[in-house]
Amino acid sequence: MAGKFMLKEIPVQIERGRQFMKALNSLKTFSSQIKHRPVIEGAEWLSFVTFPKEITKLIPNTEVSPEMFLMNLGHTSINGIESAKRALLGPEVEKYDETVYPFEIKPVFSYKKEGFSLKVLNGATNSHALKMSEAASHGFGFDNFYHRAVYQNAMGRLAKNLVKTKYDTETAGLVIRDDCGASADSIIGYLTAQLQNPAGEEQVRQGVRVDLIAATAQSVLLLKKFAEVMGFPLEIHAGHMAFGLTEHNYITYPNELLESGSIPEKIVERLKRYRYQEDGNIYVVGEMGNAQKGLSEEEMRELGMGELLDDSFYQINNERTDPHGNHPNRQEHVIIKNPQEYGISFVYFARGGYLLYAIDKKFNPDFKRARSIVLRASRKEVEGQYGVAFNKE
Repeated sequence: MAGKFMLKEIPVQIERGRQFMKALNSLKTFSSQIKHRPVIEGAEWLSFVTFPKEITKLIPNTEVSPEMFLMNLGHTSINGIESAKRALLGPEVEKYDETVYPFEIKPVFSYKKEGFSLKVLNGATNSHALKMSEAASHGFGFDNFYHRAVYQNAMGRLAKNLVKTKYDTETAGLVIRDDCGASADSIIGYLTAQLQNPAGEEQVRQGVRVDLIAATAQSVLLLKKFAEVMGFPLEIHAGHMAFGLTEHNYITYPNELLESGSIPEKIVERLKRYRYQEDGNIYVVGEMGNAQKGLSEEEMRELGMGELLDDSFYQINNERTDPHGNHPNRQEHVIIKNPQEYGISFVYFARGGYLLYAIDKKFNPDFKRARSIVLRASRKEVEGQYGVAFNKE
């Protein structure tokens, strides 16, 4: 109508992101229930941990902008937010001194306050992250082993430095390593269960470190809130950050982010070429479980020893013993030989954690001195309650 201003319609993902942040900021308690030895879909599981519906129902199909993320962390300066946003979204990679262990990393972004710390090692559009997005664009489910290999190689480049970085919480009792932090529900479910038994609670109270290849703003803020409410020190190390989720909690580059002018135009154009043809999304990561299936000897021979893949990728694939894929030493179960020599434990969730387990085993000198735990964690809805079911792997 002439003379009238038309209000721009707010995308549903942004509006849901605002609702999520409002609900999260007003949350005072985490009301969860734990059911032991539940039978779910005809099979017995070790436990089922529920989540507060007022939060979990708002996480899917959200976008939490970098500005909203930084403000909720505690940044107030406009210049400071702009500088941090450029670092979080940019192509920069971490700097470190490889001659010492643990690595003294100079991350692209860090934040520390009152029992919580966050280190983001690389910008969201670093070369390895873009390789992962490109591989996902060729087939979200990763049926093609070539794209799976490229994806795993890029993930390995991000992960091998992540697992060697210095602890902020020097007395950390528990380290959780996962491929991506979309909604963080598996992590919170595991920590909730640990807080219910004396030995687990002691480890959590010592301090928890969470390492994620790709972390969403949603998962970081949710984990931060959980640690504050439950009263334990938390440090998060992320390979890089992301800000969009689909309705099924898959991680994306939101269109609003691409149009914001915050990402270099040449990278925006490159990302646009990675749109997944079946749904139009640009994925930060693909279906992480399928993406990490090991490769067979025949597939590895076909790939060859070119410049495409690192030598360490071939070594890790050949040394894997988990049941996920067709790698040469595949076993029916993960083979764990490292004894517990001191209090710290490393926790991984199958299937997405198998590759991280293998990378950790190869590159982390602390690995052999800690206790490793591999669990199957599966998001479930049981009798109208949403949560995560856990089982031995």
